[in-house]
Amino acid sequence: GEGGADRVIALLTLLVFLCLLIIELFVLLWLRSFSRARRRTYCLENLEIPDFAEKPSVSMEDIFADPDIHVIPWDEIELGAGIGMGATGMVYRGVWHRSALAPRSRRAAPEAEAVRARF
Repeated sequence: GEGGADRVIALLTLLVFLCLLIIELFVLLWLRSFSRARRRTYCLENLEIPDFAEKPSVSMEDIFADPDIHVIPWDEIELGAGIGMGATGMVYRGVWHRSALAPRSRRAAPEAEAVRARF
């Protein structure tokens, strides 16, 4: 009788409450993602790009001549397989004094064409 009807009403009320809670959660998540996207757009719109027109050009020779930049001699590096081809040379896997690094050759290696073909 009445106990069964009260139980059904209580379950329906709980079900409606849970549905409303889930809908509210989705709306809050959507508003949060919308707000983040809006902040990102605002940041990009206010981004200032520096003017490099009056900056001096820097060559690779200038970089290698800079005493603050450590250049590791090739004979100290254990070269591994080629990783990829850069604009000015081949990039390898390497190890120097037990530290992993990605050395770059200034000239393309013979296997550079094979690596370039894979990319």
